Amino acid sequence: MTNPSPNTSLLELTVQLRNLYRELDQSVDSMQVGSVESLGHIGDKMRLIQEVEHQLGPLREAYQQTNSKLPQSLREPTDQTVDLLKGLLPKLAQLEKATVDSFQRLFPKIQESVRAVKMQNAYAQQS
Repeated sequence: MTNPSPNTSLLELTVQLRNLYRELDQSVDSMQVGSVESLGHIGDKMRLIQEVEHQLGPLREAYQQTNSKLPQSLREPTDQTVDLLKGLLPKLAQLEKATVDSFQRLFPKIQESVRAVKMQNAYAQQS
């Protein structure tokens, strides 16, 4: 069995990265319409993206050192990834803001509940 060429690996990882961003975009969209998809699930997708980016970095650098122009086979998924990111970044910012807003609304209620439980425990210990 032969190892794939660096160019083949570059193309495969570029397509994989595009697909991961597409999945992330779909997950964010589903959360914005009230899906029960968790932030942890989105975090998992982002970790996978980071892993692929880490693998892709050295291959991109090596390719750029020996080639002046991307062939269409690489340019297409790269351009699609860039387009996905342009739409995804504002969605992620909106999701982050909504998460922070929810936390700020819920935190005082959680603090009240914790204080109430502490008071109940303190009274129970005095009895």
